[in-house]
Amino acid sequence: MTRTRRTILSLVLLSLALVACGKNTPTPLPGEPVRDPVELRSAEILLLESFPVQVMLKVKVEMPTVCHELKWDVAKPDDQNRIMVNLYALGDPTALCIQMAGEFEESIPLGSYASGEFTVWVNGVKVGEFAV
Repeated sequence: MTRTRRTILSLVLLSLALVACGKNTPTPLPGEPVRDPVELRSAEILLLESFPVQVMLKVKVEMPTVCHELKWDVAKPDDQNRIMVNLYALGDPTALCIQMAGEFEESIPLGSYASGEFTVWVNGVKVGEFAV
């Protein structure tokens, strides 16, 4: 085997090994936003003076870049009165953006409650509780 063939074969094998070790995540389509994790810095539960009581969750998060947009999903309380909140960031992988994390603050509505004791969880971590 010639030296050139050995070099090409080595590069092909190295490429296959790198692909096999890579993340098994689908490649987003061009222009399709990518869902990235956020780092929760703080969370505060606010009860608004109304009836039924409206509950807000004030969060500070660190975003992957300043070009990402904060998004969330809030589930209705489960049978143990846990309110699960999922925070994440959406970003365009093709956008030109300074690769610098940015801190962001947002108030998220959790719903209205007439009575009960509830716990609030963000991305699987208990951040507080409230009673109405």
